[in-house]
Amino acid sequence: MNALTNLTRIASRSIRRLGDAAFRARLLDMHRALATMGGGTLRGYLGASRNLSRAIAADGMIHPDECLLLMRLASQVREGVIVEIGSYRGRSTIALAMGSSRGQAAPVYAIEPHENFTGVLGWRFGPDDKAAFQRNIAHSTLSRLIHLISDTSEAAAQSWSSQIGLLWIDGDHRYEAVKKDFELWSPFLHADGRIAFDDSTVEGLGPHTLIEEILCRGSFTTVQTVGKVTVLEPRRALVGPGASA
Repeated sequence: MNALTNLTRIASRSIRRLGDAAFRARLLDMHRALATMGGGTLRGYLGASRNLSRAIAADGMIHPDECLLLMRLASQVREGVIVEIGSYRGRSTIALAMGSSRGQAAPVYAIEPHENFTGVLGWRFGPDDKAAFQRNIAHSTLSRLIHLISDTSEAAAQSWSSQIGLLWIDGDHRYEAVKKDFELWSPFLHADGRIAFDDSTVEGLGPHTLIEEILCRGSFTTVQTVGKVTVLEPRRALVGPGASA
């Protein structure tokens, strides 16, 4: 029995108690992918598997396929840091940090004020989510990479100066808000950086409308879409405080 088969058996036992058959099958596929990310070693797999389980266990709207996408994007960051706009209870934060740990260990800055707020889709957010976020991060093995900035996107951007290798925008989904997030943070994007938007495939929501506008301008191109997440990259280096010439 080869190493990958052993890892698959471990994954099967670890997710057997989940109720939905399709969800179980998809998680098993993800565990197979993680086995590859871990270099095919038991140690590498177990470390990735534990953090995957913690990410999925954390409350959130990110599907396992989208978690895996964030992991892969974060693992590919070679220059700059990772910035997340909107963290909720840490599911996507853990996914980003997990991917980063498999790559260059770029720090993950989670920008989330955890204030009382009702999103356009009816979800309610507030201070209780901060306690859950901190608990989930503390239970992972990735806290060394994660830095919570308890402030609004606009306030955090005012004192920001670092290059960004991956920008994950999942904050307020109103058009005006997501446009502001993009305008505030995209100037810091490294020439080889990428931007990912959540809920980008839902017509009528801000991310979908904004992405159409961005693509029409011609300065960004689509890399891929997985679930409701769309990934863009610049056609040329952006000019700004953190951009490469």
